[in-house]
Amino acid sequence: MDAERSRDEDEAGVETSDDSAMRLRIQHTNKEGGRPMDNVNVEELVAKLKAIDQTQAVIEFNMDGTVITANDNFLKTLGYTLDEIKGQHHRMFCDPTYVSSPDYPAFWQKLNRGEYDAGTYQRVGKGGKEVWIQAAYYPLMNGSGKPYKVVKFASDVTAKQTEIMHMRDELEVRESIMNTTSIVSEANLKGDIMSVNEKFLQVSKYPKNELIGYGHNTTRHPDMPKEVFKQMWATIGRGQIFRGVVKNRAKDGNPYYVDAVIAPFVDKKTGKPRKYLGVRYDITEQEIQRQNMQGIMDAINKSYATIEFKLDGTVMTANENFLKTLGYSLDEVKGQHHRIFCDGAYTSSPEYSAFWQKLNRGEFDAGVYRRVAKGGKEVWIQASYNPIKDEMGRPFKVVKFATDITAQKHAQAQLEACMAEAQHSLGALAQSDLTQSMSGTYEGELDKIKTSVNAALTTLANTMSTVRDAVEAVTAGSEQITKGNEDLSQRTSEQASALEETSASMEEMTSTVKQNADNAKQANQLAIAARDTADKGGAVTKKA
Repeated sequence: MDAERSRDEDEAGVETSDDSAMRLRIQHTNKEGGRPMDNVNVEELVAKLKAIDQTQAVIEFNMDGTVITANDNFLKTLGYTLDEIKGQHHRMFCDPTYVSSPDYPAFWQKLNRGEYDAGTYQRVGKGGKEVWIQAAYYPLMNGSGKPYKVVKFASDVTAKQTEIMHMRDELEVRESIMNTTSIVSEANLKGDIMSVNEKFLQVSKYPKNELIGYGHNTTRHPDMPKEVFKQMWATIGRGQIFRGVVKNRAKDGNPYYVDAVIAPFVDKKTGKPRKYLGVRYDITEQEIQRQNMQGIMDAINKSYATIEFKLDGTVMTANENFLKTLGYSLDEVKGQHHRIFCDGAYTSSPEYSAFWQKLNRGEFDAGVYRRVAKGGKEVWIQASYNPIKDEMGRPFKVVKFATDITAQKHAQAQLEACMAEAQHSLGALAQSDLTQSMSGTYEGELDKIKTSVNAALTTLANTMSTVRDAVEAVTAGSEQITKGNEDLSQRTSEQASALEETSASMEEMTSTVKQNADNAKQANQLAIAARDTADKGGAVTKKA
């Protein structure tokens, strides 16, 4: 009933006990200040003070800093009761470090001069709890113009201030990281440098006094196209962020590369930039490596057929050499599976599945492969399939480098056929068969080999024919010689017989001479007979 009556009295405009206390405080304040109550609308002051008391944390101090009184909002904010703080000094709400600093006495000296102080303050609640307040300390003056007490009006902004402090801490950390890792500068709307960080000086090798107030073109490299900077200024002039790789020149003339982000600070009222912030990352080493790698890739693309696949075998891209070798356009192969380049029998085999499983394990595969070009044309390639891995060592795509060896493969097949046929012909020759000439169709040097082998076989056959004729002639001559020998043998026998007769006649003649020297006539006849016999023997020898 008391609560309902109090509420009804408030609504009816009946003075409550709080209003009475507020009225007494106003009268007491005026009495202490020595100010007359004339022309003072007490009711209006009561209403205003009541509104303040309900919304603000209010505390009053003597000029020496001791607490006179405080309202419930203040006590609730700091966690005390009135008895715990009344008569205590203001320093109980402050950090000891601040209290012992020159700033704290200066704070009270200012109030004692009658000057107010306002701002955001860090205070300490009961139990050491950190409290932040937005407050104003107002010295109240007496009739002589001297302060006689201080009234403080405060709002608890702990949550807001904590958020601001967290944001400030985060910004400090981010700024620290940015200054450690990035090349940072600020520029005005004309592009003149207003500030640079230490890393800017380190990388550019310029002292600060040669940069501040000068344009960013101080570090511009002449290799950079003017169109890039036109695009940059057009972008940031519209209030948008520009990003790009820029080649700069250090003071010593050496180039350095940066990944630059230029952002405008935009005036929210006008929507126009008021200054620019440039944050750059030094990518000189990476850019040089990229250029070297690009040079290598350009050389590879000129010499090799190159194609890239996802790990599932889907084509990502291919260079002109590859497309020319297989007879496709990029649109015809992009997004298609690798199997379009293979024979159907191979793609349905376990070997094909094992091939992609191997690549998915990060293992490369290299060798000579038979592939099928557009229209079914057979193509042979010498190739390597290379899985490309991420920083964790996991493959994420496959790059294939290949060389078209179709012509070499066909030449090899012709060579093997030619050698096999030549071997057959020579093998037949070893068996005295000169009729097995080479009949295959060959090109270039292989055709010359065929012609030479066949010519050799023909020449050898002709030679053998000539030899055969000669042998036959020799055989016939041998037969004649044999017959002549037989005739000679017969004549020799006849001669031997005649000689034997001659010898007998000689012996007989000798005997006769010995027996009868007087028989000269008979001896002469015998000598004539011996001569005739000798003549016959000489004739036979001559015939032989």
